Amino acid sequence: GVFLRGGNSNYNLVMIDGIEVNQFGGDFDFASLPADGVDRVEVLRGPQSALYGSNAVTGAINIVSRRGQGPPHFTALAEGGSFTTRRFAVGGAGLTRGLGWAFDLSRLDSGGVVANDQYRNQSAFLSLGYSRSPRRQVNFHFFGNANDAGAPGPYGSDPLGFFTGLDLISRNKQNMFGYQANYAEQISSRFRQVVNASLATNDYYFRSPFGDSYSNNFRGVVNTRSEITVSNSDFLVAGFEYNRERVKNTFIADANGTPFLLPRASYAYFVENRWNPSRRWVVIAGVRVDDIRTRELPPDSFGLRPLLPASSVTQANPRIAVTFLAREGGAAGGIGATRVHGTFGTGIRAPGGFELAFTNNPRLKPEKSLSFDSGIEQRFFNDRMVFDATYFFNRFKDQIVVLG
Repeated sequence: GVFLRGGNSNYNLVMIDGIEVNQFGGDFDFASLPADGVDRVEVLRGPQSALYGSNAVTGAINIVSRRGQGPPHFTALAEGGSFTTRRFAVGGAGLTRGLGWAFDLSRLDSGGVVANDQYRNQSAFLSLGYSRSPRRQVNFHFFGNANDAGAPGPYGSDPLGFFTGLDLISRNKQNMFGYQANYAEQISSRFRQVVNASLATNDYYFRSPFGDSYSNNFRGVVNTRSEITVSNSDFLVAGFEYNRERVKNTFIADANGTPFLLPRASYAYFVENRWNPSRRWVVIAGVRVDDIRTRELPPDSFGLRPLLPASSVTQANPRIAVTFLAREGGAAGGIGATRVHGTFGTGIRAPGGFELAFTNNPRLKPEKSLSFDSGIEQRFFNDRMVFDATYFFNRFKDQIVVLG
């Protein structure tokens, strides 16, 4: 898990090549993601709901795979070690007649230290981009990950004899896939239209001596935005996003004990303006309004939750960021540019599936944050060294607490 600026691990929006991969409620497990095929990891600290909506309470993380550029080139890797551990990876990238392509395939296997400790992880990245004209671009991204891990339980030193043997049954299996298509059209020198559509699935299956369980997550997002160059110093982005997510889980069940599909939809409008009043000043201001709609929930089998009616929550999240270049960097000398920066914004996280399914509170609200930060960045030795000190303050509201 990742904990940014004092927030919980489900307070971050996580994307892979711009594909939102959070589970219903914001959780995401980074453990199975390999570094093979990854070009860089971008981290935005602070609330980003003004641009990304729900889950971006204290930050946003985007894992970016390699892109197709340059002449065709390929890589291969093979490793081996103790406990029958094997790792293989192949990849390639290139740009041919306007078609950029990149791929990476990897697999890791281990026999484990004891029985039922075997592990397998397979992953794939594919990136395609086509642009014969600078006015028009088409991109496609795919990623997939399948892993299987045994859970033998505690083993090794056991002086008090608490554990009688290894768990030879429990295993966890995960399949995660994501797809994205992107189209951008430069309609004029000052106007550009971009359309994105993505799908992501994240399915878990757990086998144990006490019974099997599963969790299936789905998310589909359609986003369209207009990018307008108002002037040489003013750039505006405005658009609309539809986000549909759903979860089906063994323990999210009705009065008959039958798991039911829990869907939620978000309709959002957003606008952001980047203004450069002078060479030293940058001001970015934006706001996003989300209308989050959740269907009704039937009573549960324990008699703890009555029928919860369908709900709709509308939330506006603003954000403003200001940067001042107090000192410009010089070509010579040890001290470079000095930058003063500050931001203010709010964030939101809609309740998760368990929080909705195990409650008798029909007025359950999304969690919210209000944050600001300020700091100074100093560069040295032609940007070879950067020192940045930032103070931040978060206030969280309507946090969801589970009581026994």
